Amino acid sequence: MSNIGFVLLTHGHPEQALRLMNTLNKVYNFPPIAWHHDFSKSEFPVNRCTSNVEFVNPHVKTSWGTYSLVEAKLKALKLLYRSETPSFYSTLSGADYPIKQAHTVLKDLETANCDVHIRHALIDYQHLSKTWHHQYYKRYCSINLLIKRTNKQGLKVVSQLPLIKHPALTKYFTPFNKNIKCWGGEFWYTGSKKSAQFILDHVAEDPYGLVKHYRKVKIPDESLFQTIFKNSDSLICSNDSKRYIDWSAGQPHPKTLTLNDYTKILESNAHFARKFDTSESSICLLDKVDSLILGI
Repeated sequence: MSNIGFVLLTHGHPEQALRLMNTLNKVYNFPPIAWHHDFSKSEFPVNRCTSNVEFVNPHVKTSWGTYSLVEAKLKALKLLYRSETPSFYSTLSGADYPIKQAHTVLKDLETANCDVHIRHALIDYQHLSKTWHHQYYKRYCSINLLIKRTNKQGLKVVSQLPLIKHPALTKYFTPFNKNIKCWGGEFWYTGSKKSAQFILDHVAEDPYGLVKHYRKVKIPDESLFQTIFKNSDSLICSNDSKRYIDWSAGQPHPKTLTLNDYTKILESNAHFARKFDTSESSICLLDKVDSLILGI
């Protein structure tokens, strides 16, 4: 049994996703992989996958900004632990890639005094110190009118119109109070077997109504996991997702990595990097990363 398993979420670019799978197999000696591919977005050559891979079936038809991404991840996580019990798991998109050798990653995880490696920040009305804190408060803690629409690219997206913001009023309509706090951060993280069981049990039982609440907000995937983990007395969270991500462009999405980023990736303590695409520069960068982690 492998000490680490993977949850993969993809919706396109099959060749890049297959490259990720093959590299994970080489680095981690064919670890258990639970894969959610949105077949409504694109076909995928399942017959080219190795026997350590299981696909979520039926898949979730995902759309940006909705609970569907959370549901897809949870289904894959449940699938991973249905037949395997790896000590750790890591959630990856098709735009991610490993940048460290397995022994380094496993040593880091085994010696860390925590259950979840996830970027998180408290979203509190009195301490909204950054622009994105304000954005998250509007998304998750305000009373909003959600509008589902199709954008110019033909993608179904969700827009929101905040109606009520002050916690003196929102506390009557949200699960947040002095005991249950809202947290936000990034969707991709690494966790322990304990954290996997905790999140699956919590979502099934929904004791504080968090799932019910997040089903009705925009981009729930950037808050639900942090909120559940950080409101637990039994889990320890590190504010390091073990990902190399470059947000320097100031865009709502991270910068696409190129050959110019190789030195920074090499010097990083992260286990994975994102995001890569199918451009020539990204592919050349992946080739250099392969020579580092695979010795080729």
